[in-house]
Amino acid sequence: MPTFHDPTADSREAYEAIRGLAHATIFIEQPHEAYGVILELLGGVRSLQQVFDQLAAMHERHQGRAFNDAGDQHAGMVDAFTAADRLHETAAMIRRAESLLDAAAQAAGRIAWHPAEPAAPEVVNRPAWVNIVFLDGEEADRVLDLIDREGSTAGVLYLSQWDMGADTVDDAIAIGHTYDELPSSASDKTATVDAYTMIYNPSLGHVALYRNPDELPSLTLLEAHQHVEIGPPRRAQADKPPTEQSAGRHMAPPARSWFTPEPITVVTEQRGLSR
Repeated sequence: MPTFHDPTADSREAYEAIRGLAHATIFIEQPHEAYGVILELLGGVRSLQQVFDQLAAMHERHQGRAFNDAGDQHAGMVDAFTAADRLHETAAMIRRAESLLDAAAQAAGRIAWHPAEPAAPEVVNRPAWVNIVFLDGEEADRVLDLIDREGSTAGVLYLSQWDMGADTVDDAIAIGHTYDELPSSASDKTATVDAYTMIYNPSLGHVALYRNPDELPSLTLLEAHQHVEIGPPRRAQADKPPTEQSAGRHMAPPARSWFTPEPITVVTEQRGLSR
């Protein structure tokens, strides 16, 4: 708060206030607030002009007490006169600045600011495909045997049990298992059932399931995958180490898919269809 009697303390406070205002006006989100700021500054400029004139008068009034560091009074009086003259010039420049600032305030006061246009919704680029599950080694052999025995649809139905819906999509995005195009090679085989695409390779011993994150499987498929049975592999590859992808995946399907709505689970359990 100003003291109104201690010029040293009040000038320090004025400096801090102007310094704070310089930071506060770096970005003004509501433009209508600028008019009030300009009016306050206009009043401040008028007071600042008065301050410089008063400082100039003080140097003139006390010229007889002015000495330089060597004790030369004449030199001190010359410096006091010079300081007073420059302070009067500064006050005159501020009077001109006041006139310009007053014109700016009048123009700003005529502005009717309209609300900002609502920001456009952020566009999030969703991947075209997310990996639901990737199996190799013995686990893949079980699925590959199922495909040989009952067809690719059975393989898709079995692998779809790893799909936990939004959780699976979020996990795949978080760890980077997303693709703009399906990652298949010339030797891979592909099967599409409902919302899923399965890519498998009997020769290399791996199988993977993918889904577009914005496409959902049908209720028919969600019920059908509970009927799929899988047996032990005919080819034992237990000594084959898991790949980096398969190491982070569940090696057994969940007891109940989170992707299956609760009513469907209840119905299948009542009908004795749950595994």
